[in-house]
Amino acid sequence: FREARQRATALDQLNVARRQLERDMVGDAELLLATDQADTERTGLSVYHESFHQGVVGIVAGRLRERFHKPVICFADAGDVAPDELKGSARSIDGLHIRDVLDQVATQHPGLLLKFGGHAMAAGLSIKRVHLERFGVIFDKAVAANCTQDMLEAVLFSDGPLQESELVVETAEQLAAGGPWGSQFPEPMFDGEFELVSQRIVGGDHLKLVLKCGERVIDGIAFRQAPLVAGTKSVEVAYRLGVNDYGQVPTAQVVVEYIRAIT
Repeated sequence: FREARQRATALDQLNVARRQLERDMVGDAELLLATDQADTERTGLSVYHESFHQGVVGIVAGRLRERFHKPVICFADAGDVAPDELKGSARSIDGLHIRDVLDQVATQHPGLLLKFGGHAMAAGLSIKRVHLERFGVIFDKAVAANCTQDMLEAVLFSDGPLQESELVVETAEQLAAGGPWGSQFPEPMFDGEFELVSQRIVGGDHLKLVLKCGERVIDGIAFRQAPLVAGTKSVEVAYRLGVNDYGQVPTAQVVVEYIRAIT
């Protein structure tokens, strides 16, 4: 039991350190992009810093993709084995096959990519460090040639509101049983207006909510969401209905995809 506790503690400490590294890298990447307006105006974004860690670049690329709703590649040093190379992790948006875009780049610019692979929404690649700036320009042009303006606009499709009586564990379990869900078979999303009972930050950057619909009170969680303006009384929410089984008794939970203060 003592050994199991020690290992669990060590794993928890590693996870806390990884989350902090992720937050630091996302913040640094956003700052790097913000300092050059030409970068943020690109259709395809690429970012690198010597402090970035190979093991986290994929997560960071995903966070930036969510933030800008554009295809993103995040690069890190390849390491001592290949000190003159960078390894990148790409995350795409719906409708743009990122592996095909990289294949197009490799075909039109032989030697630019040392290797690459992946699928529609995510890919990995390696380039020479000296080609970083050139690659960024070429990648941007390739993405722009394969994107429409509609693809670059973040849109959430809703199945409509759930009634007060449907905001229960049984509904969430029925929805889960209808899966598995995927990119071409998305999990149902709903929208509605709720009274905001309370809000607080948990886990460093997640917003824990207590919402009210009619007479029913339900918990909510909005990942990587800043607190709403103090005094907010009601909100408009796009959400998925999930189950919070953290306690002894499972409860229904609103998993927020979008939230906006109304009053």
